[in-house]
Amino acid sequence: FTSLEHIKNDIQEFSKFKKTFNAKVQELSDQAMQVIRKCVETQIGAQQFEETRAAREKAKEDYLNKKAKYDVESLRLDAELERLKDKKSQDMGEEAALKIRIAHLNQRKKDNEEFKQTWIKEIDELNKLNFDTGGALDSLLKAEENALKQGK
Repeated sequence: FTSLEHIKNDIQEFSKFKKTFNAKVQELSDQAMQVIRKCVETQIGAQQFEETRAAREKAKEDYLNKKAKYDVESLRLDAELERLKDKKSQDMGEEAALKIRIAHLNQRKKDNEEFKQTWIKEIDELNKLNFDTGGALDSLLKAEENALKQGK
């Protein structure tokens, strides 16, 4: 319990010291500003000091105006970039769909060609049998075979 009293006393003393210290810092800061004003008035003159201050304010205002324009343009360009990214994503999706469609069509073409070859073989086997002695079936099968070969 006794050590807590010492800590409490230390904290109270530190608070007093802090108040005194802050007051002294403020006093010194005020004195420094007075010295600077006197130096400015005697060395470069109050008018030149005010002109410099006004020029600095104008430069700050110009900077803020240009920064505002930059910010607006930056937002516009960010929106444009986002739009282009969305378009690219959409185009990539369409490209992938078209690649799948091409692969599907190529497979169908291959399957159809295999089917066609199977039928040509079957027609050839039937022709080898030559069960129509009059030749009427031969000419019909030949015409059908030629049509299949030509892709009709």
